Amino acid sequence: NGAVTSKPVSLKVPGVALMHDSALTENYVILSWNQCNLDSIGGLKALLGVGALAGALALDEGGKHVILCIPRSLFESGATDIDALNDERIKRVESEFSFAFHFGNAYEDEQGQLIFDRIETDDRKFDFGLSMMEEMEGRPIWEAIPWNSMEPYKLVRYQLDLENERVAERKELCATG
Repeated sequence: NGAVTSKPVSLKVPGVALMHDSALTENYVILSWNQCNLDSIGGLKALLGVGALAGALALDEGGKHVILCIPRSLFESGATDIDALNDERIKRVESEFSFAFHFGNAYEDEQGQLIFDRIETDDRKFDFGLSMMEEMEGRPIWEAIPWNSMEPYKLVRYQLDLENERVAERKELCATG
């Protein structure tokens, strides 16, 4: 009948995690996992409505960045609790530190490699723009943020060798700034 149905799925990773966006290919759901720390002051501000929820999180400067490639068949099988680090069906590819904002194109090539584009930063001090909130003074973000002083964001193409769970190629397509 063409109806789309879904059940909630719990994806378990250790500690605090921030998974901001995802991509789909014919066979995989792709997630970027950055280890985070909980900022209790930022969390309290968010709970009181005087801060953004993102302020409760801080990227772990020593943390790893893992690209999770979850077979779509796992979701179709009716699984409700998925252990992202121990489930043998999930491909985990560690890569250089980066924070992924959004994915673009994603597909699998004839050799079975997974290829995707995404916008990312390698700024370990990235704070979701929260340090600039006071400077905004009610102005729209596009007028208030000093764009020239921010770390450039990049459009990067990844080619993953899923069989060996490694980045086969990482190519910067363009950068801002």
